[in-house]
Amino acid sequence: MLETAPDIFVTGHSHTYGVERYRGVLLLNVSTWQGETEYQRMRNIVPVPARAALVDLASLAVETLDFSAGDPTVAEAGA
Repeated sequence: MLETAPDIFVTGHSHTYGVERYRGVLLLNVSTWQGETEYQRMRNIVPVPARAALVDLASLAVETLDFSAGDPTVAEAGA
């Protein structure tokens, strides 16, 4: 158990990407670089690949970089 809440909590899941805030903690669920697999298709899992979170450590502002088209573009946070 954590005695002090962190500023940022990062988790990983191979299918999704997300940015949220909970009780003052920035939550990042980082994405995969792999596209949809047959296994995911069979289970109706729609992955969100090729996303990276760029965090300003002074303000904890987040920009989401979308690499799905090759060169990165700034995507809507959480997208």
